[in-house]
Amino acid sequence: ANPNELVWSKPTWLDLPGYMCEIHPNPNHKWENFAQRNARVVGKRVCTSTALLYKKSSFEQVVPSKGFLCGFVAYLRAKDVPDFEISVANAHLPGDPAKFDEHPSVLSAINKLLGRRTLKFICGDFNVECGPGNAAGDWLSEQSFQEAPTGTTWADPGNPLRLDHIFFQGPAKVQAVTGDLSVEEAANGMPCATCPSDHQPASAVLSCELRSACRW
Repeated sequence: ANPNELVWSKPTWLDLPGYMCEIHPNPNHKWENFAQRNARVVGKRVCTSTALLYKKSSFEQVVPSKGFLCGFVAYLRAKDVPDFEISVANAHLPGDPAKFDEHPSVLSAINKLLGRRTLKFICGDFNVECGPGNAAGDWLSEQSFQEAPTGTTWADPGNPLRLDHIFFQGPAKVQAVTGDLSVEEAANGMPCATCPSDHQPASAVLSCELRSACRW
């Protein structure tokens, strides 16, 4: 074993009461590669990862999560509605503008991993504002993904943008979403006094009308 290689694990602050936390299913040597990359780029030998938290009382894992380069997909089943399965992709798409045209191919690969489920989600940091004329937005629209209209989540001083998105495909309706950054957050940029991260969380409440197949 390499004496300079640390053993990386999920931080304890993600162990929230009543919730299960899934992180990218990387082997330890890949976590170490990420840590060394961060040491070179930002001067800190730490790992970063996408994560998914779900209520233990409501959902259970169907099969192990599957990872891809910029995130992972989790497969869940509702405990009180056994036929209701969802797949959730938590992604961090490339942020280099020169690679924005690659977003559709990344999203296509993610969509294949989502499989055939009642409800499918692709969410996370897309590093772009998705919409008509945008490569990622056009691809998602062509594949019949709907977007929960969350507000702005990131800002340079005076320039707020919607970089974090929640897209879904299936029998769901959006009931509520988080709004835009405050005037102060948009003016000061992120992070700021009210948000210690460079991205404000985006969230949505969805409802589903489920119809079970006739068993006779």
